[in-house]
Amino acid sequence: MYNKVPTDLNFVSREREVARLWKEKDVIHKSFDLRKDGEHFTFFDGPPTANGKPHIGHIETRVIKDLFPRFWTMKGKNVTRKGMACNHGQTPAKSLGVTDQHSQLQLYTEGPYDKVITFLKVENFRTQSPIPHGCEEFPDVAFLGGKSLNQLIEAERQGTEYALYKKGRMSQTITLPEVNAHTLGQLIFFYEMTTAYAGELLDIDAFNQPGVEESKIASYAVLGNTSEKYQKKAEEMKNRPAEQEAYIL
Repeated sequence: MYNKVPTDLNFVSREREVARLWKEKDVIHKSFDLRKDGEHFTFFDGPPTANGKPHIGHIETRVIKDLFPRFWTMKGKNVTRKGMACNHGQTPAKSLGVTDQHSQLQLYTEGPYDKVITFLKVENFRTQSPIPHGCEEFPDVAFLGGKSLNQLIEAERQGTEYALYKKGRMSQTITLPEVNAHTLGQLIFFYEMTTAYAGELLDIDAFNQPGVEESKIASYAVLGNTSEKYQKKAEEMKNRPAEQEAYIL
């Protein structure tokens, strides 16, 4: 029924051949796609410990941690690569020059140490916007006369960067030679690559968005889509806890 297993296997070359086949057939991503609508499975695992010399107990736990996620993946459940809850990710928030300075900069300079600020600098503007003279009764405003809005924008960038530096906050600057279709395309591609690499570093699939899919399916269910998938979601949503009037303002 089965071919006899050869006794002279080269396990290293065999492993490489399997890896080559998986890459060629894109097995990993096909596995994710097949299970993207599957029920989530979370394997709760304690922290790694060092408790004496290696023994059979260490082997058993590692086998279990490998076996159970594989088993439930084959059963169609949606698991992360390590079989754990996937609670990682970045929260992008844009700030537009001085417009958002008062609403966000105070948080960035003296709030939690959990952010990296990225400045987008333009080296050559398409046009120059001079600031006219006037308001001599207000010296702090009048001194801007003769300068340009371009200079003001760059001065604000440098000042904001320095304020972050003084508070020990991390920042980086991306300089665009000018704003055009080519440089914007480069910027978008850069962030796409950054997202993909960040996903690999966190050991998650950056191209799988079950949270987004959940909201889409729920929205279609609310709208009354008659497909089986949306009907099942509509029934599921009926079972959520009712709103409590005590918490409604």
